[in-house]
Amino acid sequence: MGEEKKDKKPRKRPYLKPMLVAYTALLGTVLEKSGGLAGGTTTTSDVSLKKDVQNLGQGTRVLASLGALRGVYYFWNEKYLKLNPQADKRRQLGLIAQDLEKHYPELVSRKDGFLAVDYSRFSVVLLEAIKQLIEENKMTRARVSALEAMILANPPQPRGRPVDGLDLAENVAQKRKAKATRIRGNLSSVSR
Repeated sequence: MGEEKKDKKPRKRPYLKPMLVAYTALLGTVLEKSGGLAGGTTTTSDVSLKKDVQNLGQGTRVLASLGALRGVYYFWNEKYLKLNPQADKRRQLGLIAQDLEKHYPELVSRKDGFLAVDYSRFSVVLLEAIKQLIEENKMTRARVSALEAMILANPPQPRGRPVDGLDLAENVAQKRKAKATRIRGNLSSVSR
């Protein structure tokens, strides 16, 4: 029992090397596709790999198309739960693929006979909508500034202010005096 353990040389396992290489390659592919360990998603988007590039907002009103879409809460029905027994049974939120397909068919695909939405690319539509809102906001601010300048240059006459150089109360008092004088005059001519 007093024997010291001898340092053992690691046993060579040649069968592990190909498995390790395959695992490393697989992990590298997964990391490349997912964007790293954080779980993000990356997609090749280099302009040098694209042709016929057009702005999404060009020729279409992104805000109007978004207004036609419904953001909904829902629960998966029995049909879906039979197809996907591991599905989350809690309340979900999302879009209706049929509605989205009318405006952005590029974001809808068929999967097992059902429509599926590519939510990651939908963010591009939202970006363009935000840009349109920013532009509309700039135009609205410019219109408000122009209207403010017009008002300051030509202020409207507030009610109760001078009319023919008189205060409104003075004007009303003078009219009452004139009316009373006429009435007295008419009464005095009748009584004679």
